[in-house]
Amino acid sequence: MSSSRFDFPKWLTGYSGWSLYCALISLFGITGYYSDLLRQRVPAWMAVALFTAPIMIILFIQWGEASDRVVAIAHIVAAMLFMILAIGMEVGTLVGYTPRGTLFYRILAHLGWTFAWAGIYRRARACSKYGNRPGVSPKD
Repeated sequence: MSSSRFDFPKWLTGYSGWSLYCALISLFGITGYYSDLLRQRVPAWMAVALFTAPIMIILFIQWGEASDRVVAIAHIVAAMLFMILAIGMEVGTLVGYTPRGTLFYRILAHLGWTFAWAGIYRRARACSKYGNRPGVSPKD
């Protein structure tokens, strides 16, 4: 028992972990807002795929497992999907669709995608600091 601290996997504490936690926050808000709206118009499997696709991208495409460029593009696409869904919430609110709890859902959705960009930005800054030299990688 040489260490008393609990060691988390890198993907839970590094830049990807930051994006994952933010995506989960956003997912709660987006799912709550769109659940009644999509229930009659879209099959359940399609709604689940739409909402979980960004989470799966962040979870399964990790830094160090693929080239930094591929991972950065995938994470940017995931953050953009959440951003598009959050902007769709605003459009829905403007046209009069306001389910119960709309303000709370909007706060969660916008906090999630906004801070997900922070994780992407931190990783991009760390990569630019090292100049993307072969064999040198920023800490996760």
